[in-house]
Amino acid sequence: MPKRKRSFCRRRRSESAPAVLLTSRRQSKRKQWADEEMAAAMSAVRNGMAIKRAAEEHGVPPSTLRDRISGRVVHGTKPGPRPYLSLDEEKELGSFLKSCANLGYGKTRRDVMHIVQSAVADKGLLKGTRLSTGWWKRFLQRQPDLSLRRGDSTAHVRMDAVNADTMKQYFALLNDVMTEFDLHSKPSQIYNVDESGIPFDPRAPNIVTTRGTKKVRYRQSGRKGQVTIVGCASASGHALPPMVIFDAKRLNAAWTMGEFPGTKYGLSDNGWINSDLFEAWLCEHFVPHAVSARPLLLILDGHSTHYQPKLLRLAKEHDIIMLCLPPHTTHEAQPLDCGVFGPLKSHWSNVCHSYLQQNPGRVITRFQF
Repeated sequence: MPKRKRSFCRRRRSESAPAVLLTSRRQSKRKQWADEEMAAAMSAVRNGMAIKRAAEEHGVPPSTLRDRISGRVVHGTKPGPRPYLSLDEEKELGSFLKSCANLGYGKTRRDVMHIVQSAVADKGLLKGTRLSTGWWKRFLQRQPDLSLRRGDSTAHVRMDAVNADTMKQYFALLNDVMTEFDLHSKPSQIYNVDESGIPFDPRAPNIVTTRGTKKVRYRQSGRKGQVTIVGCASASGHALPPMVIFDAKRLNAAWTMGEFPGTKYGLSDNGWINSDLFEAWLCEHFVPHAVSARPLLLILDGHSTHYQPKLLRLAKEHDIIMLCLPPHTTHEAQPLDCGVFGPLKSHWSNVCHSYLQQNPGRVITRFQF
């Protein structure tokens, strides 16, 4: 005979018990005191006051005060696991990393984490584990004056040449020349000249492609040639028309289409400037376009093509003072190199990329330049 199901009569909760409205979560009592109050209580204890009385007078928990007095907790630190490096150690590490970068021996993220890994292992804090990427991110947050930047490859002779003594001697000489010839208030009579090669195939840009692709191909012109630009400008901001040097035996008129007015052209076997071209630039281009006031101060690098006996005599005849920059320092001290040719090459790279995208199958040659 089947069992009968029991029936239960239950009252609704709303009828049996009053509703309770929860307005907020339980308030935490952790650290309901200011750091200044804790510091004052610690000072009072060190001056002879009892811990319990000092805690009552300054409104801090006695147990928390006792932990700081005993040294179990360092005042000012955040709660949680013990940090791998103290604040002082992290500051010392930051200073070390900046010094390495200034000397040209900058550390990578892997180098930094290896250094810290070895240091904390000696403390016995890491037991068979390794530092995580999270530590690196938090380290940079705690050291806002540090950042991870891609390094510029610089020859060791250039790094050694740019030092305080060398640059002080150069600027002292520059000041003496400007004082001797009364040029401090005459920026229109102070010029800087420099040349730079503009490649037909600039460096390929970053390309959007499928994640995980090992080799990203970028179609370029396939030409290894270049065009040399000789630029000159005064300290007052007056720029002379450029000189363009092609690696050819004769000049094709089609290469000059769309030129900047007043551009001078030169030809050489390798596309670089030589003594004859610099002499032509000095006498036939610089002198006619520069201001008529004399003397003129011309700041340039120490390339051998600039200091032939004939060129020095021509400069003296035209009352031009040629001042040479310190060797291997043009990447820092050459105004046109840093302020003009750097941005020019960046824009040139963008222009080449746009041209190749808009003209599939074509390449960049002297005609497009």
